Amino acid sequence: MVEIFIELTEEEKFLADSYAKRHGLSLEEAFKRALFEKIEDEYDIAVGEEAYKEYVQGGKKSRPIEELWKELGMIENLPDDPFYSKENMEELERRVNDIRSGKSILKEHELIEELSDDPFYSKENMERLEGAAADAKAGRNMEEHELMDE
Repeated sequence: MVEIFIELTEEEKFLADSYAKRHGLSLEEAFKRALFEKIEDEYDIAVGEEAYKEYVQGGKKSRPIEELWKELGMIENLPDDPFYSKENMEELERRVNDIRSGKSILKEHELIEELSDDPFYSKENMERLEGAAADAKAGRNMEEHELMDE
C-alpha cells in the first residue's frame, strides 16, 4: 500500500470534509473516488473521441434517427409525444452541434447531485425502471403488482 500526502488550504479541507460527510465517506475514500471517477471520465472521453475520429475518417455519416426508427419498424410505435416531433429532434441536433463546436458548454445541474444520494435514482434502479418501461410499452410483463388495489 502506498500513502500519498496532500496539502490543502483550510477552505479546501472544509469543502472536502463536507463532501465526504454528506456522502457518508471517509476523507480518504472521497478523494479516491473523486480521483478515479475523474480518470475514468477522461478515459471515456478519449476513447469516445478516438472512436468518433475513426468513424468520420472511415467516411461514415450520421443520419436522422427517424430513418433508423423506420428501418426497425418502430415509427408507428412512437408515443404521441412532442419530444419526438421533427422540430424537437432538429433542436436537439442543433444543441449537440453547439456542444461539439464549443459554442455551448455542458455542466451538471445542481439537482443531479442531490438525486444521486437517493437509492431510487441509483444506476441499477434506473436501468431496472427503464427495462420495465420498455416492457410496458411493448405490452410485456404487465401483470398487476401485489401492492396494487384489486
